[in-house]
Amino acid sequence: HKSVQFYYKNLFPTMYRWGFLNTLGYVKNILFFITSFFRPVMRGPGTLTQIQEVCIKSAALAAENFVLAITAQGYSSCMMEGFDEPRVKRLLELRYSDRVVMVISVGEEAEHGTWGPRFRIDSKKVIHEV
Repeated sequence: HKSVQFYYKNLFPTMYRWGFLNTLGYVKNILFFITSFFRPVMRGPGTLTQIQEVCIKSAALAAENFVLAITAQGYSSCMMEGFDEPRVKRLLELRYSDRVVMVISVGEEAEHGTWGPRFRIDSKKVIHEV
């Protein structure tokens, strides 16, 4: 369909450009604001910060789905924050500008928890096969 092709070939790449010193992002935000008085308009992401926020939200949603899929397969997982991001990036050979949103451990559940007995909600109450 032509509108879908236009979106992915023209609009989408434009939305994810921010320009030198983020100037294009600010110009886009001003243009979106002015245009919004006359018609519905997409409001972002415009600036680099807004683009990063969208990417982090998307990664977090993907991580949630991954954890749910792991649980459905009978394994346990733990989503971790507060990790040493520079060290993780070095370990994974990522660029300085790359972001690590989350670290997830996956495996068979230990009999005893690290800090005490584990509490788990019965999976039958939260997982439903369709």
